[in-house]
Amino acid sequence: MKSYNNIWFSSDWHFCHDNILKYCSNTRDHYPNVEEMNEDIIKNINAKVSKNDILYFLGDFGFCKNINDAVKIIERINCDIFFIKGNHDREVLIKKIKTLPNIVGVEDLHSIKIDDPDAIHGKQMIVMCHYPLEVWDRSHYGALMIHGHSHGTLPVNLERMRLDVGIDCNNMQIFSYEDIKLHMFSRSYVPVDHHDSETN
Repeated sequence: MKSYNNIWFSSDWHFCHDNILKYCSNTRDHYPNVEEMNEDIIKNINAKVSKNDILYFLGDFGFCKNINDAVKIIERINCDIFFIKGNHDREVLIKKIKTLPNIVGVEDLHSIKIDDPDAIHGKQMIVMCHYPLEVWDRSHYGALMIHGHSHGTLPVNLERMRLDVGIDCNNMQIFSYEDIKLHMFSRSYVPVDHHDSETN
């Protein structure tokens, strides 16, 4: 994969989903219709990203009745996208977006390492899935876990280095890596199974 200037994270855009205005009334009820919601999400994303950035999207893209409407939205986003599948992402959408030039990967679960002088050995590992995980690869060695799916309704656990990066959790904005670090600052991972810092 090529080198990028900035890395971004988000999930649960739910484009074209009329009922999301009701289900997420605390964050989306000010939109009179999904058309205005769609435009606002695209505008918010493009206000932050550039063509030399990558955005890791963690699932539930939308409920577009016409697959070409979904394609047009993706083509309007001004950066590369690594797509992690959510429960509402139908196979017909996945098959289509794999052909788009700004989609650089599609997976169910994915992990990356980010250069960070504040991290152990100068690399911060991030594990990404649409669903929140209780235990993940190298969680006992400082790896972070980010997810979507819950729209901010999963209670925060300060003993888990886990964060919901859904757009409803950040005032309809995408997350930067620095945003994630700020959320994790007051947390520390406490093992819940046989893994701890002394085991493999």
